Amino acid sequence: MQQAGKQIIDAMAKRSSRRRKRDPISPLSIAILSVSSVSIILFIIFIFSGAKGTALRVISGLSVILMISCIVSLIMGIRQFMKAGFVSFSKVLSCIMPAIAAALWLVTYFFGIIIG
Repeated sequence: MQQAGKQIIDAMAKRSSRRRKRDPISPLSIAILSVSSVSIILFIIFIFSGAKGTALRVISGLSVILMISCIVSLIMGIRQFMKAGFVSFSKVLSCIMPAIAAALWLVTYFFGIIIG
């Protein structure tokens, strides 16, 4: 009886030693995702708000700042993607989210220049 219990414990120990330990999530990836999320939320507010006057100027100023921060976040996300030792899912998200946010802002910005 004790022999069978010992064999089970040994089998569990071997299985847990074979498991790869999870890599930590990069704090930089979390920061990049936060900036991108705030940017996308403000983009939605910017598109669907009927702001006029001073409120429109404030939102427009914030949108330019967030567009630039999304481009910087995209560059940082690509650099983060190259580093080893972190969860790959967070590295992929830190590249995709700023790319989506930057694309939304740049298309809107250039569309506004073309229309005038």
